[in-house]
Amino acid sequence: MGNKYYVENPKKFILEFLDDQFDKDLKLEKKLDKLLDFSFSEISCPLKYHNQSYREDGDCTNLAYSIYWCLWEDRLKDYAEFKEILYGKKFSGDTICTWKTLFNDSRFFLLLDFSGVQLDQIKRFFKLFQSIGNFYLLPSNTVRFSSKNVSLNLYRGDFNGMKDYFDTFRDALIENNDNTIKSLIDENNFFFGSENPWKKLEETFDLQATEKLQFEKHFNYSDFILNQRDYKKHILEYTEKSINMIEERSKIIVEKLKESLTEKI
Repeated sequence: MGNKYYVENPKKFILEFLDDQFDKDLKLEKKLDKLLDFSFSEISCPLKYHNQSYREDGDCTNLAYSIYWCLWEDRLKDYAEFKEILYGKKFSGDTICTWKTLFNDSRFFLLLDFSGVQLDQIKRFFKLFQSIGNFYLLPSNTVRFSSKNVSLNLYRGDFNGMKDYFDTFRDALIENNDNTIKSLIDENNFFFGSENPWKKLEETFDLQATEKLQFEKHFNYSDFILNQRDYKKHILEYTEKSINMIEERSKIIVEKLKESLTEKI
């Protein structure tokens, strides 16, 4: 199921959103600054800015796809048209640092004793993980794996011990020693070609700040009961590094968006 609202002009669409969501009297630059830590879960404007499909992720909304195009049109136009991006064809939105990795079962909050400062850090991450600095695109052609069709996005999230961590996914692309990753790279050859898969993603979608994401352990919510003390420690490390990465990358993304939106529409 794809987006039902067709976006004719992504730049105008973003400008309409900024007027609808924020104070119309603000200068464009000030409105765009609000995107630095704006959570797409807080979109209060008409439904057209959402994705209107079965997915609720901020990374695959009409607004996000319009922003991707404005940011990376020059890098994407050889591989897809905007309408293909909008409908999730050839590429799909992905979230770098995910919430469900560690927080899928919220009951642990009743058992772990977080201080006020620590809770503030977790809340900050909850706000930022659905912000533009945490989004990018992945080529979306699929291969058959374990009786299912999987994309790079799904394989990163559900299989092979990656547990939706970005560093394990990045390392798998760099090392290129995983057969399913190899098959997915081949299936998405229209984008990767003969280039190094990680370098291609990094340079196309401004992922340099993700180098901050490196973890010794890769817990997810299913590990909580086994080791609560280390799980709590890991939560704090994960959220701190994720916040730092998202804030750094958001500045880069918003500055690029300012350049794009001030050009003639």
